[in-house]
Amino acid sequence: MSESYGNKIYRRQKKTPPYLVIGAAVVIALAVLVWFFLLDRGGGGQEAGAVKPQAAVKKIQPPGAAQTGKPVQTTKTEPIPAGENREKTAPGAAVEAGKKNSSGPVHGTNDYRQKTTPLQPAAKPAAGSSPGGSSIYRYGTTARRLFTAAGKHFLERNYKKALELYKKVSLDDKLAVVYAGLCCYRLEDYDNALFYFKIALGYNSLDFMAMKYITLTYYKLDDLKNTRKYAELTLDAMKDREIQTLVSQLKEEQKINTKYKVTTSEVFKVFFSKEEHSDIERDILGILKEAYRVIGRQIDFYPTGPISIYLYNEKDFFDVTRAPGWAGGLYDGKIRIPIHGIQGVSRETLKRILFHEYTHALVHAITPECPLWINEGLAEYFSTEDRRTIGQILPLESIEYRFPSDTRGVLVAYIESFSAVTYLIERFRLYRIKELLQAFAKGEKIDEAFDSASLPAYEKFKRTWGKD
Repeated sequence: MSESYGNKIYRRQKKTPPYLVIGAAVVIALAVLVWFFLLDRGGGGQEAGAVKPQAAVKKIQPPGAAQTGKPVQTTKTEPIPAGENREKTAPGAAVEAGKKNSSGPVHGTNDYRQKTTPLQPAAKPAAGSSPGGSSIYRYGTTARRLFTAAGKHFLERNYKKALELYKKVSLDDKLAVVYAGLCCYRLEDYDNALFYFKIALGYNSLDFMAMKYITLTYYKLDDLKNTRKYAELTLDAMKDREIQTLVSQLKEEQKINTKYKVTTSEVFKVFFSKEEHSDIERDILGILKEAYRVIGRQIDFYPTGPISIYLYNEKDFFDVTRAPGWAGGLYDGKIRIPIHGIQGVSRETLKRILFHEYTHALVHAITPECPLWINEGLAEYFSTEDRRTIGQILPLESIEYRFPSDTRGVLVAYIESFSAVTYLIERFRLYRIKELLQAFAKGEKIDEAFDSASLPAYEKFKRTWGKD
């Protein structure tokens, strides 16, 4: 085979027919067009390192449907102070401002919680979109980042900050609306909580979280009829222990309430047995008005109410509250007192119990989020004549959200709480404690709140107070 022939063969193999060149160019052009089309559909493309949608959703899941109610504040007749303690949530009554009450001074602007402004209606969704779904993905990276940041604040109990971020996502996103409702519920802004939960149920009438918390919200608002209605709908969707317990309690409460009548003042709403409590109705209201004036003057705060007080006989009290047998009173957003459990005891004991429970109502009128030892310490400070103090036997951080369950542990926790709060009041005055409560109302953590109120650094206080 000659050399020239071999060279010819090589050159013929290197030639590419024109139709192949044209075909390759068309394929490349189509690939480029498809790439740009997909990039445009993805809302500008996902930035390097952006959080995947699935990861964003996992980060913002709520603490759980099985989460139970807030610490219930209780009072023992003698000698043990009150306290049934459950996991913390946020009940209480909303605060209004600017009202004048005949039994007290003119009210200032006492609403430190600053009710939230509802989300404004979103624009009509574009054709082909699915409002009310898990649709944050179509808003792009910014919305996903907002959701992730809001979820972090939510899990850290910074509900006000979380709410601000959820409101920036969109009203036509179901997840944003549900979480906005949960934030309002925790902030005790029950009217706006209903607003959001109803929108969520409009998107999906079987949304379990919205159904559960609209049930709990109606209960906080004392609307037992709607509470029962939504409780049944919730249980039809899923069996939930907290709602089952609430239904059982509702049955007892509705049955008992038929035997009770109500008397009201500008601040208080007192429910009492028609047959058994008429003779002490006036005394109870008189003591409550005294607590309103005396404690209000010292701390310079006057809740505008209404604050509900239930006077039960002993059986009805324990049937409704399921409180421990030693409890002489309880606050769970409403003041509940077993009158038969303290009949025959001095008026001073009755006064102590009412002052204690009223203090809880006052604290929760300022802030729904308050460490338990501060809350109970204040209630003891304003109600007890026994000024025994102790040092730090239980670590303060261990009684921020729950007290021991045993009788001796409860007694130690209450005396220690009183001792710590008394120490702070005597050295820094009550107005600093009020500033501390205001800081909690803004969503600040306990260490931040201590700084805002110009109190000692909380970490240092925990290490040094009561350990001499």
